[in-house]
Amino acid sequence: DLAREEQRAQAAALALRTGRPQLTGPLQLVGPAGTTYPGAILFVATRPGAAALPAGWAFAAVRYADLFAGLPALADGALTVDLLDQPAAGVPRLLHTAAPQGRAPLGALTHVDLTVAEFGQNWELRARPGPG
Repeated sequence: DLAREEQRAQAAALALRTGRPQLTGPLQLVGPAGTTYPGAILFVATRPGAAALPAGWAFAAVRYADLFAGLPALADGALTVDLLDQPAAGVPRLLHTAAPQGRAPLGALTHVDLTVAEFGQNWELRARPGPG
């Protein structure tokens, strides 16, 4: 049921109206056997043939853990990366942490913050040396 939650309905409607991909805010997605996991849904408007107006959507569930699982490996396991949701109004919310397993931290890096505004969402990526 795509419109079960308000933010799903808003993202789907915005994808149709603008023709641009839209990502919901943070959701608890339901997987096999009722397992839940944090993530979002990406909606992409579809156009049959050369139609000027969108006719529907293609959509995909995005699990934060899968999306960011490889980030610590980029720094040979010495980098922790946090993904935060940056709502237009309100307090930032931690969505996921990708942390190394027992590696020594990178000595030269103190921290890096990067704001990403894409698909209708605002995220902040915070990278810092070392585990946790």
